[in-house]
Amino acid sequence: MKEFVLFNPVQAHGVLAALFREDIKAQTIAGHRLRLTLAEVEDDRTIRQNRFYWGFVLRIISEQAQVEGIGATAEGWNQYYKRMFLGYRIAKTKLPGKKRPSITRTLRSTKDLKVKPMSDYLDKVMAQAATTFSVAFPAGIGWENYREQR
Repeated sequence: MKEFVLFNPVQAHGVLAALFREDIKAQTIAGHRLRLTLAEVEDDRTIRQNRFYWGFVLRIISEQAQVEGIGATAEGWNQYYKRMFLGYRIAKTKLPGKKRPSITRTLRSTKDLKVKPMSDYLDKVMAQAATTFSVAFPAGIGWENYREQR
């Protein structure tokens, strides 16, 4: 499988022309079926988003929020919000000697989020903390404002 990231029309034209001339022609002549997929590249969440989440959002939540009078660390709130907003990945695996597949649940991670979904996740976490636990974030500081200031 070949993968190219295209940045501008000139580069895209060159890569595609070379592909069509050589690889695609040779593969189709040999009788191979090909799949050509074009998709917009999405960047992984940024280090700044991660820093904002752990150093700002979760820190403030852990300082202010409590459930039934009991608080939690930033890691505890991270687990809480991942369960709430990201959920679990379910996998079924057929094990030797078992009639039924084994089912495993793995908590999804923010590491798998791209920039836009991570931005949405940050907004959800802050909104939920503010409405449910009356967490007071500094006025005017959200991910968009934080990103522009730093």
